[in-house]
Amino acid sequence: MLLDSIRTQLDSLSKSERKVALAVLEHPTQTVNQNITALAKSAQVSEPTVVRFCRTLGYDGWHEFKLKLAQGLALALPGLNEQPHQDDLAADLVNKICSRSINTLLDLRNNLNPEQIQKALDILSKANKIEFYGQGTSGIVAADAQHKFFRSGTPTVAYADPHIHSIAA
Repeated sequence: MLLDSIRTQLDSLSKSERKVALAVLEHPTQTVNQNITALAKSAQVSEPTVVRFCRTLGYDGWHEFKLKLAQGLALALPGLNEQPHQDDLAADLVNKICSRSINTLLDLRNNLNPEQIQKALDILSKANKIEFYGQGTSGIVAADAQHKFFRSGTPTVAYADPHIHSIAA
């Protein structure tokens, strides 16, 4: 979901763009219902800063960002932004976890670029060998990818040691 993307990018935003991000995260529904001037005012920034924020996230401007935010909120299942609490019942935890997973998959589907996926598939299908590199817990992900790609018939290998990364690359 767009809100998750904003949370992920918070640390990489400029100080004023972060103000916009926090205003959007705090009141996403209100953001959809207001204009750029109102958002700028509530974030205590200028309108051009709001536009820069939208572009930093990969949108052409305010209108495209607002549309994607509205779509994300409309598709979101209840419980998306609810944090698990210690006193939650098992049914509440299941609903929260499943809602977050479903919304993540919907967001992935809605934001994937099929042309880029096809380009990657074309490159991988011509490869003589596919190498995966990971370190720490990412080493486990690299090994999993190797296992999955192994079935493609193309020789695959996964490296989890940073020293081997340098040698193999």
